Amino acid sequence: MDLLKAFCIGIRLAIPVQGMSHGHIRMFYRGIKGLENDLFDAQKIEKWDKEIKTAYQELKTILDTNEHIAQKVTQMDKVCEKYTFLHNLKEYLVDIGLVHFFTLSSVYDREDYFETSEWLRIEDELSDRGTELLNWLLYIEEAKSARAEISLQSYIEDFLLIGDEMNEDQENLKIYEPLINAQKYLDYTPLDLFLLYERIPEAHVLKNIAFPMMCYFRKNYPIETCLLSCINCGGNVVEHGAVLACALCATHTWQSFPEPYQKYFK
Repeated sequence: MDLLKAFCIGIRLAIPVQGMSHGHIRMFYRGIKGLENDLFDAQKIEKWDKEIKTAYQELKTILDTNEHIAQKVTQMDKVCEKYTFLHNLKEYLVDIGLVHFFTLSSVYDREDYFETSEWLRIEDELSDRGTELLNWLLYIEEAKSARAEISLQSYIEDFLLIGDEMNEDQENLKIYEPLINAQKYLDYTPLDLFLLYERIPEAHVLKNIAFPMMCYFRKNYPIETCLLSCINCGGNVVEHGAVLACALCATHTWQSFPEPYQKYFK
């Protein structure tokens, strides 16, 4: 359940600054120590902590059952309806649920799994669910297994198979255009990337996940630096923080997160 833990930590880091401007967020996080911040109402923080930890346990219980993944998704949807901070995040939990399912069934050891009748059934049942986070997490696992360098170029060209020889695939090019365009700006600051992200149309399929992906592929910064740099820019901070934390956990493992984050669930 490490991905779920990281996802919840991303939520916990971002919730207090939801709705703040970029400047106010930077002031809020000045001098941050772990998960504590004396600039915010302690009672609100206590309330969020209780709800986030309870939601985590409920989601973990669902994922730990032997039920079919589609049934787990239905149950997780109900949990998301109970907690305000999860209302816009349920599609990402579908991705986390699928990765958890793959891990339990040793899918990563089967090169032909995505051609089996079992996967085709799951794909049919969940055809309208999930996000790009699933591809992102699968790419990370594949790159780690091959001990290959993780980069945005590799993700686009080697994993998604979008390259010069496939330029005729206009649908894929259109879907991943924000990430393709972002490649030449990865040396820029997170705020520069955020301004690039803001130009993506609201209706675009990658709108909500593009910015944390840009932050992730930008440079190999420490986990907390990467997370707070993403959250500091504003926007959909809870969504961005949760998704980025999940990807960082898939890359570095939960044990690599700062100690205060690990203690959060103890």
